[in-house]
Amino acid sequence: MTMSDQINNAITAHCEWVEKLRVAIETGKIDILVETAIQDNICPFGQWLYGETIPEPVKSLPGYQSVLRLHARFHEFAATILSRAISGNRDDAFNRIIKIFRLCDYVPHAYPINLSC
Repeated sequence: MTMSDQINNAITAHCEWVEKLRVAIETGKIDILVETAIQDNICPFGQWLYGETIPEPVKSLPGYQSVLRLHARFHEFAATILSRAISGNRDDAFNRIIKIFRLCDYVPHAYPINLSC
């Protein structure tokens, strides 16, 4: 699997995970801690992204740095939504999840992935 495939699969998986956030808003419950959700190196993509398999020359490319920032931002945003949802602030959580749905639609088009060296 190419790096582009890995990244595109990760975008899809993270956007699918947003459904769990939606359920958390509705129920006030989720099976992950906010402290875990905010960490961008725990999910399979984060482990790969920060791992040893990506060559150092790739890690210095602007595209890679953009992916790092977007991935970290996603986790920060998801953790904020979870925090709001489980504390009962459903309106704020719902308003924030709308933004993350837009991001999921926007990212694949705005950041075409080309990380080849």
